[in-house]
Amino acid sequence: MLLAFFSTIYSFFRFDDASSLLLLATAIAAITVACMQAPPDKTQASPPPPVMDLKAIQAPRLTGMPLRLFAKLTQMPIIGSAILRQIKQDNDFLHVRHFAATLTDLMPLYLPIQTPSAETVQKHTHLAQANLVNTVAAMSIERKEGAFHRWTIKDFTDRYIAGTATPLQVISAVLEAIEASNQRTPPLLAIIKCNKEVILQEAHASTERYARGAPIGVLDGVPIAVKDELDVIGYATSAGTSFFDELNGIATADASPVARLRAEGAIIVGKTNMHEVGLGTFGINTHFGTPRNPY
Repeated sequence: MLLAFFSTIYSFFRFDDASSLLLLATAIAAITVACMQAPPDKTQASPPPPVMDLKAIQAPRLTGMPLRLFAKLTQMPIIGSAILRQIKQDNDFLHVRHFAATLTDLMPLYLPIQTPSAETVQKHTHLAQANLVNTVAAMSIERKEGAFHRWTIKDFTDRYIAGTATPLQVISAVLEAIEASNQRTPPLLAIIKCNKEVILQEAHASTERYARGAPIGVLDGVPIAVKDELDVIGYATSAGTSFFDELNGIATADASPVARLRAEGAIIVGKTNMHEVGLGTFGINTHFGTPRNPY
């Protein structure tokens, strides 16, 4: 049975070299052993209430071909579910969920616990005063440098309603800025995917809505970029890798946060760069290039 299963996977993925076959065989053997483990005895007494503590995780650490193989295996209907279930079990995902369910008496934290010093307050007050809305309002919409620096949602929509700027003007300027930023030396590489034609169509539609006095929401015409880990219609989601987009293909539906933004009229101006699979905080990426600090 295992041999037949191995043959099916081989014909499905068409691995062409011995190392890939060895990796596949090793993965199947490991999964088979994991699936043959005896299920827990449900007749035992219920465990004591969970106590959260630090624990060494047992998640696989893979790169290159093993990571590709692992990603493909997790996409398979039966074996993928078995792999993910085993990983959740090894890393106490269910334990975390159960523990979170017991925290019914805790209120969400809306304010920071740390009280800033007087010096910090003065510093940030000065920065805020240097970028007052009135100062930004005096800027020309045609200005290339700093025209959108620290603009708020209200800054955009106020101008759209007043007719001093249109979504088409703003989005066109944003697209020009994205292109210019990636032509610098070194390039900024903040936006790595940008479907200009579709974006301009959405900006034109938003401009017409404001002309009729009928914006569809508080974000109508406001440019927003989405990190390349969320699905956006018309884009392949790579999550910073060189192969996730090929594995998943072009998204035909928006991720829930993106869909909610669109429902309010936001215009998605592209997808932003990120650390590969989000496993880091520095943004280093050898596939799309490492984004620079714009300041």
